[in-house]
Amino acid sequence: MNFMEIISIFAEILTVPDKTSRYFPREEKHKLIEMKRKGADIGKWGEDLTVELLVAKGYAIRETNWRMPPLEIDIIAIKGNRLVFVEVKTRTEGEFDPVLAINRKKQSNMIRAANAYVNIHNLPHEVQFDVVLIVGTPDAGYTIDHLEDAFYPSLKRY
Repeated sequence: MNFMEIISIFAEILTVPDKTSRYFPREEKHKLIEMKRKGADIGKWGEDLTVELLVAKGYAIRETNWRMPPLEIDIIAIKGNRLVFVEVKTRTEGEFDPVLAINRKKQSNMIRAANAYVNIHNLPHEVQFDVVLIVGTPDAGYTIDHLEDAFYPSLKRY
């Protein structure tokens, strides 16, 4: 086997990398793309389920998937005199605990996004940060936990 034959075999096996990936065999890259798509589908399902839960609890949904790049808030709702910023974490069975995904950096980003939202819309409401944790799938069943006032902003400026 000469050098050119080896190169052509590698060219068939490996994809050309883009800015965010490494060399993956084509079937592995397709699996990764499919996993990302399924993750997005599960995330959307979790957010829709959370909206239903919040409405049933008397929250008025103001916005969903509000973005001010690079910041984003999954759900913004009002309950009483409070403006509630909700982060939804959805995981399928057997994955890590979704509460671990609400780390200090995520909290800081939520607080910064909430601060921007309140300033843009000039809202006088008290602010509350909730987290909704969903573990499972629509087909296999799920558990859902709503952590109201899950964390409080620190005194640092955002």
